[in-house]
Amino acid sequence: MSDAISQVKQAAGPRVAGDQLPASALEHGALTLFDDNEVVFTGNGVNSPADVLGRVIEISAQKDEAFMAFVQSRESHIFAAQKALQEQNPQLKGQDPEEAVPAGQQFFARGGADLKSLLAPFKNNLGALRQIVADQRTAMGGRSKATGHGIFSQGLGLPAGGEPPAVASPGIKKL
Repeated sequence: MSDAISQVKQAAGPRVAGDQLPASALEHGALTLFDDNEVVFTGNGVNSPADVLGRVIEISAQKDEAFMAFVQSRESHIFAAQKALQEQNPQLKGQDPEEAVPAGQQFFARGGADLKSLLAPFKNNLGALRQIVADQRTAMGGRSKATGHGIFSQGLGLPAGGEPPAVASPGIKKL
């Protein structure tokens, strides 16, 4: 991570959806870890969801060796961030996992056992995780900073893992 997240705080007790966050969790750039493995990051306009999950994985690896394989794997950070964006962050709909969380906006994720079970199938196969991330990125319509792959969608009937097919259409030029 180029801009490390250093404001990490441990909150006592679980995070209850709808409850007011502690004041320290509202500081821009603050990463707050709750006892129930809930994670809240308040955007600073610099760090992305992938950066946040990378930091959570790094912290988790200090307590659980199962996370060690994923500390340096940017793809694991992106994969976990994409899952959190899809499942827990409707307020960030359409957010790219490698784009900065807007200043003041909360990003929610799950750490601990949930994150461990999400990543466990890839512990000895980071290549498969790399391919899944490339395919997901392809589905999103852009380029991954981590892999450099194009982003288009199988769900849209387009091939995964690379650039879109060159289709000759009248009046449309490939740039």
